Amino acid sequence: MPRIRQRSKKQEALYRKRRPFVAEFLEKHPWCQRCGIPPGRSVGNRATEVHEVVSRARGGDILDPENCRALCRP
Repeated sequence: MPRIRQRSKKQEALYRKRRPFVAEFLEKHPWCQRCGIPPGRSVGNRATEVHEVVSRARGGDILDPENCRALCRP
């Protein structure tokens, strides 16, 4: 029985382009942009994920740095 693909070829190509973008974005924005840096600390929570402000369904671009935020997973 053939395996069912998790993603379409088109989606897989998009995510292949996104991987280096996410790595570079997290390098430039290492701290969570939602939590910020708490008072009295020099660092905040380490960002581990990149989320889009405007979703793709609403016309957002997942490769646009202006549409992305670095977030942690509390």
